[in-house]
Amino acid sequence: MGSSYLIGRQPILNRNEEIVAYELLFRSAGSRDVATIMDASQASASVIINTLSGFGMEAILGPHRGFINLELELLMSDSITILPKERVVLELLESLQVTPELVERCRALKAEGFTLALDDHEFDPIYEELYSIVEIIKVDLFLSPVERLAEMVDRFTPYPVKLLAEKVETREEYLRCRDMGFELFQGYYFAKPSVMEKKRFDDAGAYLLKLMRLLNEDAEIDAIELA
Repeated sequence: MGSSYLIGRQPILNRNEEIVAYELLFRSAGSRDVATIMDASQASASVIINTLSGFGMEAILGPHRGFINLELELLMSDSITILPKERVVLELLESLQVTPELVERCRALKAEGFTLALDDHEFDPIYEELYSIVEIIKVDLFLSPVERLAEMVDRFTPYPVKLLAEKVETREEYLRCRDMGFELFQGYYFAKPSVMEKKRFDDAGAYLLKLMRLLNEDAEIDAIELA
């Protein structure tokens, strides 16, 4: 592990262009400006470790919430329940396949008080059960250009979800998405991801390695709390 904690964050704004959340992003010493991810679950675990142990929620998020990407392994793990549910949004990556087990897990997390979001998403009936569970749907404007969004927005209308436009690069895109009913916005038009860094204490290294290993091994909550 390096001599510093690193974590990226990009603001998420509301319709009044006020920051309401940050997406938290994996960063490593050799790739401060972009994510070099060999293992998505390990990257998510690293974000969790750095958020909780390296910086603390308050230092990274202030009064706002943090969006954290989750692959299936971490999503299904009880380890994520160490996260403060009122401060985070669990972001389900587009690579996840919809299965009865996934739907049941998401339903259970929502019942526990977690907020869930679908990442890089385009409407598909196969997700119908999840549309009634998640609270936020992120629409990537690179994958779903503004010119063809109106029909998709209409198809989401029956569901109790907020739409978040990500990769917003111009004011025109922001205004058009806002007019279509999007409530949240993220992209280079507002701000590029920034990297936060904090020096590591040498005696914390062994603890963090142990905690990350426990997270990746789906350890019991009691074991994590005692680590």
